[in-house]
Amino acid sequence: MEIKYKKYIVMSLIVAVVLPITACNKKDGVNNGSGSGVSSSDKTENTNFIRPDKNHPFSSYSNITSGKQLAFLYYALSATSPDYDKIANQNFIDYRETTDTFKKQEMLKVITQQIDSSINTAKTERYITFTTTVILDAPVNNSYNLWNTVDTRSSRRSNSFLSGDGNWTPDDGLSGYAVICINRDEFSKVPVPNESIKIIESQKASDNIFKVKVYGFAKSDWGNSGSVEMVVQRVEILSKDGNILATYDPR
Repeated sequence: MEIKYKKYIVMSLIVAVVLPITACNKKDGVNNGSGSGVSSSDKTENTNFIRPDKNHPFSSYSNITSGKQLAFLYYALSATSPDYDKIANQNFIDYRETTDTFKKQEMLKVITQQIDSSINTAKTERYITFTTTVILDAPVNNSYNLWNTVDTRSSRRSNSFLSGDGNWTPDDGLSGYAVICINRDEFSKVPVPNESIKIIESQKASDNIFKVKVYGFAKSDWGNSGSVEMVVQRVEILSKDGNILATYDPR
């Protein structure tokens, strides 16, 4: 009788120890099988919250010059499946102009592979740079506001990429994709050295529209809008001949 009682105590202790461990394993996503134990949704969430590396060299940022590149970057960050037919129509003339349905289907199979390859490449190139334009009015306290730009078609001022609800789209006619700056307030005003101010003011004789080079980290997609959220890391004001007049990097 005493032996049975001792066995009962031992078994009770084992159960008391094992059950909490099992519960912890389930809670923490531990998988003792061949799987990783992390769901795809967890991976996506973690990816979207990756912070930019402040030490990432600016010389290695990928230059975005086309809407096609931006489309690949958007789908690299998005859980939305690529619209292969739309991308193919926008970027492949032969596909767009083909009227043979069977031939078009065969072409799309090949193009789909190319698109997937480009999207996979974009997943590894989230540090990006591009060039946009701003209006430089008179400096205030040795700083220029980068608040406005000009619509070349209407000649009207509008919010620049670095102000208001402004966003940037490549000027290549491919619509539907854009970059949204989520820390624009940090970069809407740029301090400029006195010598550079003199150059800028002298070059305003023709117009006060200047190019600005923007460096940033593509953080995540913006819902299903086709837009990419970007954390700006640096801006450079360029002279009319392309030289760097001012660099603002508050990192």
